[in-house]
Amino acid sequence: MLFSNNFIKNIRDLLLYLLLFASAISYHPTIVRMSHLAGYESGTILSRYIVVLFGVVLFLSLNTKAFKNSKLVKKYVFWLFVIFVVGLIVLTFFNNKRMINELRTFLIVLGAIMIGYDLRVNDQTKYILVLAFCLPTLFSGLMQVLVNVGGFQIMDQYLTDSKNALGAMLATSCFSLFYLSRSSNRLSFRGVLLFLAILALVIIITIRARMAMLSLFMIGVFYYYLLKRNGSFIISLVVIGVVAFFAILLLPDSIFRYFESSFTAGSQGGDISSGRFGTYEEAISYLSFHPFLGDILRENQISWIHNYLLLKLYNFGVLFSWPIIILYFIIIFRAAKNSFRFHPASVECYGSVCLLIPFFISLAEPTFPFGPGTVTVFNFILLGMSEQSIRNA
Repeated sequence: MLFSNNFIKNIRDLLLYLLLFASAISYHPTIVRMSHLAGYESGTILSRYIVVLFGVVLFLSLNTKAFKNSKLVKKYVFWLFVIFVVGLIVLTFFNNKRMINELRTFLIVLGAIMIGYDLRVNDQTKYILVLAFCLPTLFSGLMQVLVNVGGFQIMDQYLTDSKNALGAMLATSCFSLFYLSRSSNRLSFRGVLLFLAILALVIIITIRARMAMLSLFMIGVFYYYLLKRNGSFIISLVVIGVVAFFAILLLPDSIFRYFESSFTAGSQGGDISSGRFGTYEEAISYLSFHPFLGDILRENQISWIHNYLLLKLYNFGVLFSWPIIILYFIIIFRAAKNSFRFHPASVECYGSVCLLIPFFISLAEPTFPFGPGTVTVFNFILLGMSEQSIRNA
C-alpha cells in the first residue's frame, strides 16, 4: 500500500482546515471587491478552489461501511432520492427545473455530513476544526466592519457584503468559541476565547444581521437550559433577568441605543422586517387559492420569500413540496433530540445545538438551513461528527 490510512486521514484533515479557512476568508472585503471587479455576480474568486477542496475532502472521507451504520445518512439519501423523483415529475409535466436545481445544495449538505462522520472525534480535532473556521470568520467580519462600515457604528443603510450569510457564520463562531471556552482548563485561554466570542457578537450587531442575533439569543437560552435542567433553570433565569435589568439601567444610554439601532435603523414605516411580512402575507394569500400547485407554473412570481418552508410551499405547493419539508424536519428533530440526550459539554450536544442556528435563521431567510453555498457546511460537518460519536458511544 503506497500510503497508509493514517497518512491519508492527515492529508484529508489538513485540506478540510484549508476548506474552512477559504470558505470564511471569501467574505473578506478585499476578496469580495476583487470578485466584483472580475465580474462575479455570485460567489467569489475563491469559489472554484472551495469546490475543488470540498470534492477532494469528500473523496478522502468516503467510507461506505461506516455510513451504512448511520440512520441519519440512510434517511437523508432516501429522501434525496424522493426529491429527485418528484423533481423529475415537476420538470416533465410542468417544465419547472427549480427542484432539480436544488439537488446540488442537498448534495453539498450530504457531503458535509459524510465528511464530519469520517472525522476522528477527539479534543485536538475539535479545537483545530473550530478555530480553523472561527478565526478567519472573525477576521473577515472585523474587516467588513472596519472597511465597509468604517468602525463599530450603526448605519441606516446596509454596507456589509452578504451580511446575512456572514452573520450566520459569525453566530456559529460566537457559540463555538463560547463552547470551547467552557471546555478549556487554561484560564488565560478561556479568557481569550470569551473575548473572541464577545467580538463576534459585537460584529453581528454592527453589521445588523438581525436573524443571526435572534438565533444566537435563542440558542443561548436553550443551551443555558441544557446546562441547568436539573430544576434550577427557572430560578437562575429569574436571577439573571433581574441582574440584567439593573445592569441595563446602569449602562450608558449609548450602549442601549447601539443595540436598538441595530434592529431599527433604516426601517421605513415601522417595518423592521425589511418587507418580509408583506411578502409573507402575499404568499399565504396566493397559497390559499392555489394550495396544491403553488406557483409551480410561475404565474404570480412573488419577490424572494424570506422563509424557507413558506418559499418551498409557494414554489411547489403541497403536492410537490412535501419531501423537502419532511427532510427539513427529520434533520431538525434529530438535532433537537441529540441536544437533550447528551451532556452539554459533549461533541454530540455541541454539534446538534450548532445546527439549530441555521434552522432558526431559516425562519426569516430563503436559502437557510441548507445554504447558501458552503455557508452552513461547517454546521453539517459538526452534525456528522456528533452522529459518528453517537454511533461509537
